[in-house]
Amino acid sequence: MNTKDIKTRAYHITYFPKAQVACLYFYGCNFRCRGCIRRRCNFDIHLPPSKQNGADRRKKAFLTQSQILSTLSKEKVKKLIFMGGEPTIDSNLALLARELKGKLNTRNALLTNGYIMPDVAFFDEVCVGIKARSPRLHRDYTGKDSERVFANIKKFAKSGVSLRAECVFIPEYIGVKEIGRIARALSRTDADIPLRIDAYIPVPGEKWRRPQKKEMKEVVDQAKKYLKEVSFLDGKSKRRGSDSVRALV
Repeated sequence: MNTKDIKTRAYHITYFPKAQVACLYFYGCNFRCRGCIRRRCNFDIHLPPSKQNGADRRKKAFLTQSQILSTLSKEKVKKLIFMGGEPTIDSNLALLARELKGKLNTRNALLTNGYIMPDVAFFDEVCVGIKARSPRLHRDYTGKDSERVFANIKKFAKSGVSLRAECVFIPEYIGVKEIGRIARALSRTDADIPLRIDAYIPVPGEKWRRPQKKEMKEVVDQAKKYLKEVSFLDGKSKRRGSDSVRALV
């Protein structure tokens, strides 16, 4: 089969013209995260609310590699972010990354939960979204164990890609002490791994609340005990409008 015609699990593409960054969304995940933002919307959350509504995009809307290449080749794309859902459950991920980098000369970034160790030969950056460090809490939140994730983080660190991590701060659940455990575990691999802490955004079906400003400061200070570079998103910044992001598919 011609690789240009392979089917992927990608279903949605957005583009930020000013930064020349495109986001490629993959359907499905091997985790069942209770606080997943996809429970609010399957489309890019930076799009205006009116463009986030509509039917769920499933298998019938999956894009072929040639469709993705054709869509992206019409824009000036310097960086391409493979995100989800979970991109690594797509068996053709490496082929797609190779094709897009080869044809478009993109800087490829992979956003993953870290449970599967993919071929990273055609990725320049990897960001692991860490859910929890404590095995019991990780299983409660995702349905899977955390040990495999942290074992793969060590592999990513040795692979030569630029590695960073993200986590979500959920007060009274994945709280200050748990974020500290995540930071400490990362430091055992490399204290130079940058960590971004995102404030939890409430999703349907869960009772957790958004963290307060003082709580965000506390959790950042906790993580900085172990890591050299810690940043945060408070979730309250004004959402970018349609002038800064476009849905290509």
